[in-house]
Formats: sequence, structure tokens, C-alpha cells
Amino acid sequence: MNKLKSLTLIQIKDFIGRAQESINVKNNKLARLLQVALVFILAIPAINFSILTFDAFAKLNHPELMITTMYVNAVMLMFFLGLPFIVSVFFFARDLKFLTALPVREDTIVFAKLSTVYIYLLGITLIFMGPAFIVYIIKIGLTLQFFLLGLLVLLLAPVLPLLISALLVLLLNRFLIDNSRRNLFTILSNFLLLIAIIFIQMTLTRYLANPEFIQKALVTKEGLLGLVGLRFPPSIWMTRMLMGSPRYGLYFIGLNVVFFFILQSLARLFFRRALMAYSQDVSRASGKIYYRQHSQGYQLLKRNILIILKQPTFFMNTFLTILVPVIMFLVLSISGQFSLEMLNNPGMKPFLILIFTGIITSPAIVGNTSATAITREGQAFWETKVLPIKAADNIRYRVLTTVLISLFGSALLLTVSAFIMPLTVKMIMLGSFFCLGATLFLSTVDIIIDIYRPILNWTNPTAAVKNNMNITVSLGIRALLALVVYLIYRIAPGFIMSFDTAILWGGIVFFILYFAVRYYVYNYLDKVFLNISI
Repeated sequence: MNKLKSLTLIQIKDFIGRAQESINVKNNKLARLLQVALVFILAIPAINFSILTFDAFAKLNHPELMITTMYVNAVMLMFFLGLPFIVSVFFFARDLKFLTALPVREDTIVFAKLSTVYIYLLGITLIFMGPAFIVYIIKIGLTLQFFLLGLLVLLLAPVLPLLISALLVLLLNRFLIDNSRRNLFTILSNFLLLIAIIFIQMTLTRYLANPEFIQKALVTKEGLLGLVGLRFPPSIWMTRMLMGSPRYGLYFIGLNVVFFFILQSLARLFFRRALMAYSQDVSRASGKIYYRQHSQGYQLLKRNILIILKQPTFFMNTFLTILVPVIMFLVLSISGQFSLEMLNNPGMKPFLILIFTGIITSPAIVGNTSATAITREGQAFWETKVLPIKAADNIRYRVLTTVLISLFGSALLLTVSAFIMPLTVKMIMLGSFFCLGATLFLSTVDIIIDIYRPILNWTNPTAAVKNNMNITVSLGIRALLALVVYLIYRIAPGFIMSFDTAILWGGIVFFILYFAVRYYVYNYLDKVFLNISI
């Protein structure tokens, strides 16, 4: 037991340290303060939803179903969050070579790692179910029985999603042994998590906008209560246990005890599969080596693109910038605030060129790929410095990588827009002209930021592309450009004769700014680039 406790504490400290590194704040007190602030921010929607659902269920004399609803939502989130975390702990961790040398049993190592996942999921449980219990206690009152049973529910809630996630990871073990497939699995898990979050957020929005929806669903035979009870019985067992039913309490506790023993029986298998993945990861690949000659530019472009594609954090960050307009459209459509019919409204016709241009330019506006073009390489930056490559070419192909990614996203959005919006050839040409100028300028000006302040000593990829002051500066430049346009419109409203003219002049201005910034980068910043040290 002491060995398990010690290993668990080591794993937890390592997890907390990595979490602080991802925030990219060196001050430990400030990092913890930011983490606490983040927890409160995440808990606010749960608090609002708990109050709303309690009031709705209380009118039907079933206030306890508020806890049932929050339990189901928490379990779904924990399942999607648990998948990539278990993969990370067992298949991405580099500590197995140290742990295998310790005089501890295999199942002790596995349970120490799973304890880290459990505590992580327990935190999610407290964020989403904690407010529900607090609201219930404030409204109904606190009894010793409810307090003890509620504490037991909070402690047992992560067990079910932890087991299901672990079983799925075991089933996909052969797929996950390959490092590239592990990255793909992490990307897919994050994407599914995004879908789950959007789904839950849409559900919350519907409830907040129409509280009668809950009541209407509950009074029907096929309503929310029937769906929860039939599709996820443990939630009903948990609720009735809280209400004082010993039989359903025995069902709920017994189910979790069974899950625990299943996890214990799978512990050795987990360890051996993880060890197999580690052994294959460090082994030397066998086979023939093929040499094919390519141009210097092709190799640099390929290298920069693969850095993004092979790192899940970099890929998701880049991919989501392309999806921003699509996500916004889906959110507004599901919430009823926007529909395709609005685009065909005659009153919207003068604004179509603005909407279309904003959509296809959004990858360049939201994306800051050039602002981390050097930072993303980290300690591997020395590789291109020792090669016989001119500094100007090194910079040029980093910018070109960003331009190609942004234009690829713009092309996809243009294709989708052409099908759902009544666009003319003139609108497409003007919007594309503006998009190209803005993409070239923003991609080039962002590289200046990273040349002057690259961060190469990061240990967590999140610190490289998200929690990075370069991103803030880059977004500040975009905000400044928007402010300039607004001031021009306010000071001289007659200067912009029409939206078409504004888009045309905007594109011309961006091209002029691009050539000016381009001249500065390739003629003056090459020396600064060469002086970057690791």
C-alpha cells in the first residue's frame, strides 16, 4: 500500500507540473491562481444549469432529477476526456523504463497511473456535479444521510467512464502501438470531445432559452426521464440511492465494485501492452531506405507541414481555426439564431459580400500559424540552422507554409459558401482578392513576432501554440486593423461608397502592406533570424 501511495503521489505531482507547464507561466503561485480561476469559469455554466433544472424539476415534484441530469452529462464528458488521457499516461509516457526497474508489482504501477486519471476525472465530476449538490442542499436542506451518500456518489462517479475508456483503449491496443496512430487517436478523441462539448452547450442553450422544454419532455411517456432511465440505468440507481433506497444503493455501489475488480484483473494486461508499445517505440525500424531527390523548397515545406500534422496539439489548433465559421454557423443554427433562409432574404443582399469575405478570410484572421512558426520546432530548431540554407529562404518557406494552410481553409470555406449563399462571380472575385491580400500580409507580419521572440525551450506543445504571448500580439495587430477601419468609417463615412468598393480598396491596401513588410523581413530580419539561439 505504501508503494502504491508513493507512486500515485509521484504521478500526481508529474501531472500537476505538466498542467502548469501548459499554462506557460513560470510563477507557481500565479499558475495555481490561473488554474483555480479556470475551474470557477468552467463551473459557472454548471451552476446556472443546476439552478434552472432544479426549478423546472421542482415544479414537477422531482427536484432530485437535476442531479441525475448533471450525472449523465458529467459521465459523457469524463468518457471523452478519459480516452486521450489514458492513452497519454500509458502509451506516451516515457517513465516505463524507470518504473519497470523498481521493486513493485505490475498492478501497482498500473493502479498508480490509473489513480492519476481517476483524480483528473474526479475534478471534472466536482466541477459539474458539485454545483448540483450545492444547489440541492441550499434549496431542500442538508441531512447526514444525503451528505454521506452524496460524497459517495462523487467519489464513485469517475469509475464507470474510467473503466469504459480503459477497455476501449485495450481493444485498440494494436492500433495504438504505432506512434503515428496514437497521434491520430488523440486527434479523433479531441474532436469527439469538441462535438460533445458543443452538444452539451447547445442543450444548455435550449434549456436556458425555453425552460418549458424540460417540463414538456418530462410529462410525456417518452420524455427525458424515460430516456435517462432506459438508456443509462446507473443514473436512476444513483438518484434513488440518494433518496434513501437501500436496494438501488446496493445496485449502484455493487456495479462500481464490479468495475473496480474488472480494472484490477486487467492491470497486468495494461502494463504489458504499454510496455510493448514502449519497446516498439524505442526499437529501430527495419527495412530499406529509399533516397529521392527533391528541391530545397519542397523539403522545407514538407518539414514545416509535418511538424503540424504529426503533433496532435498543433494539428487541432490549426484545424479548428479553419472550422471556426462552420462551428459558429452550427451553433447559431441549432440555437435558432440563424438559418439559411436569412441569407436569401432581399434585405441581406447588400451585406452578402461582407459576410462571404469574412468567412473565407477567417483562417488568416483567426489563425496565427506564422506567429509560432519558429517556436513550434522547439529544440529541433538547430536542424535547419546547420543546413546550407539561406536565412531568407528559411523564413520564406515558413511563411509559405502558413499561406498554403490558410488558403486551403479559405478554398474549403469558399466551396461551402458557394453552395449555401447566392453569390455572384463579382462577389467571389472581390472576396478572393481581399482574402489573398489579407492572408499574405498577416502571415508575413506574424513571422516578425516569432523572429523577435521565439520560445524554443518549451516542454509542452500547448505552451508553444496556445499559451504564448506571440498569439496575443498577433491578435492585437488584427484588433488594431479593425479599429483603424472603424475609425475611418466613423470619421469619413462617405469615403466608403459601397461594400464592394470597401472590399476592393481593402485588398489593395493589404497587398501594399504585404510588399512593404515582405521587403523588411527578407532584407533586414535575416540577421536577426541567424542570431536566434537555442
